[in-house]
Amino acid sequence: MNTKFINVYQHFFAHYNAITMIAFVPYDKSRFLASASVDKSYKFWDLEETSAPQSYIKKGIVSNGAWMMNWPCAILSFDDALGYHYTYSMIVPLREYGYKYCPILATNSPTYGLAVSDHANSIAWL
Repeated sequence: MNTKFINVYQHFFAHYNAITMIAFVPYDKSRFLASASVDKSYKFWDLEETSAPQSYIKKGIVSNGAWMMNWPCAILSFDDALGYHYTYSMIVPLREYGYKYCPILATNSPTYGLAVSDHANSIAWL
């Protein structure tokens, strides 16, 4: 049996509740981390400096998320617990992080499943 051990690179406090999305992002010769949580926040971290996130958005309970490499952005889906049976998924681009996000799919129920394909440049929701 081949067992591989991965050593911890860094350990830092990121969220106050369960993490629902995490993605390691190699971009422009740097290392980043995208994370989202049930604490209603999405954060984008520079792994060289983790004292504060590079980007921080607080919109709603994030139920799932994914990162697209070809078009550097996070795709987030939300639970409708606070939206009175109306919620949406959104794109958070890396190039304009901190101030721009784009709603892309309005739904009347939570979206728990989310997948992306960099090859097809597409997004699938369940």
